[in-house]
Amino acid sequence: MIADFCDYYRHHTNKTVIYYYDSTALSVNYIEKGRDARYVVHDEFNKRGWVVIDKYLSTPMSHDKKHLLINDSFNGNGDLFPMFNADNNVDLLQAIPLAGTKVGSKGWGKDKSGEKLPENDENLPLELRTDGTDAWDTNFIGCSLLPYDSGTYIYS
Repeated sequence: MIADFCDYYRHHTNKTVIYYYDSTALSVNYIEKGRDARYVVHDEFNKRGWVVIDKYLSTPMSHDKKHLLINDSFNGNGDLFPMFNADNNVDLLQAIPLAGTKVGSKGWGKDKSGEKLPENDENLPLELRTDGTDAWDTNFIGCSLLPYDSGTYIYS
């Protein structure tokens, strides 16, 4: 995905990305065994000549607060108004309405049971599971609550 991003934006003169992440990107070894997702992301961008600006969001926002923030923004009541390039976000636009909710011990939240299915499950391909919608949620929350400022530490 990072290679595709870098290829797509290869003509941009400013090769800087702001990377919003929460604690789920730390101590998670499902991307590359033995390495946190955060460092894998950094290394992949750096290999391609990009600079990464970290914005750490701490623990993930609760689903009810996340839903209210995003829903308010879609209704024009937030600081940002989300819009999608439909041609370049086909998978995300299909995945969003497929991300259901369920009630659990902590109240209601996004139904993540699809993430546990085998990777080759034809009924729910990887690109339509909640991993992608979670990534969009995290990025939107970061842009809304921690917009970039010049005091952010840059890793390269």
